[in-house]
Amino acid sequence: MFKKLEKHKQKIWQRGLWRTRCVTQSLPDAKVQINNEKYINFCSSDYLGLSNHPKIIKAMQSCLQNAGFGSSSSPLLSGYSVECKELEKTFCHILGFEDALVFPSGYQANIGILSSLLTRDSIALCDRLCHASLLDGILLSRSKIKRFRHNDSRHAQELMKSHPPDLFITESVFSMEGDIAPIDELSSLCRSSHTPFLMDDAHGFGVLGENGLGAVSYWKLKPDILTIPFGKALGMSGAIVLAKKDTISLILQHCRSYRYSTAISPVICAGALESLDVILNEKWRLEKLKKLIEYFNQYALEYDLHMVSQDITPIRSIHIGDSIKTLAIAKYLKNMGIYVAAIRPPTVPKNTSRLRISLVCAHQKSDIQYLVKSIRDALQ
Repeated sequence: MFKKLEKHKQKIWQRGLWRTRCVTQSLPDAKVQINNEKYINFCSSDYLGLSNHPKIIKAMQSCLQNAGFGSSSSPLLSGYSVECKELEKTFCHILGFEDALVFPSGYQANIGILSSLLTRDSIALCDRLCHASLLDGILLSRSKIKRFRHNDSRHAQELMKSHPPDLFITESVFSMEGDIAPIDELSSLCRSSHTPFLMDDAHGFGVLGENGLGAVSYWKLKPDILTIPFGKALGMSGAIVLAKKDTISLILQHCRSYRYSTAISPVICAGALESLDVILNEKWRLEKLKKLIEYFNQYALEYDLHMVSQDITPIRSIHIGDSIKTLAIAKYLKNMGIYVAAIRPPTVPKNTSRLRISLVCAHQKSDIQYLVKSIRDALQ
């Protein structure tokens, strides 16, 4: 029964593309424990160090005592909690949207809204390097898909003229490149062609803009639909989708990943609400993170490392190319006490394997120095 799969497994292994898991335990000061060994962790998306923040833990404990942990039902039955409603209202107030829906994960949010808003007769236009959740949502909708060259607004304009889309889709900060999209140019194209604009702000919220309020603050504009997963700078899990009331109402009617999933825990909502407050009031976290990013960029250039992007975002990818070589370097770094992700196809295009480094405000300059020198040693 599985003979074909076994052959496929061998091919994956030989190409250096086989995936495995390891049990990890987060430690203070950007450290992680794996099999009783401690490493400097450069794989975390907890950019602002909020996943273990005492105020957030206290808010979640209080909610746990009052509401219990599980929502125990679909949000369309009895799972739509007071905490979830408050979180939606707060996000709408801060970012200037009319309505919102909270999902258990960013993946569920993106596949749900895209498969709800697009049909077989639709055309979706998206960046070639959009996240898998966005691409999968388009595939589920069975709509036609057109993909413009990465961050190429001219190519996007050409495709909009030849294939007028029903929805334009991109990210604010790309998860594997760490580069910032030209949102002002892309948004202008959408306005001039009256095309609805969806943006995923997973790696922008908490990092870009005044007070770290993401794409809306950074570009001083609002897309028609904004997705913000909570698993990055907010240090939680789940996601929120913000839009006009009519759009949210339409998604609510058709979204299978929302309707047929148990609602997000009220405890998670309480934690995310407190995370928002910390982001707005503890501004030193973002300021320190930006200084670390600038320091990394400068130090990596001095050591002649090939960065995929030099933008001021926490995702710093070092291009290697070959998958097996990338794995070997990641293994070398692990032996040096450094935990870094080896990113390979199909997550990234063929021959673009890279070391994906995530910087967080808990890192120190000495951590960066050690990392960069170790990568350089591994490349020699």
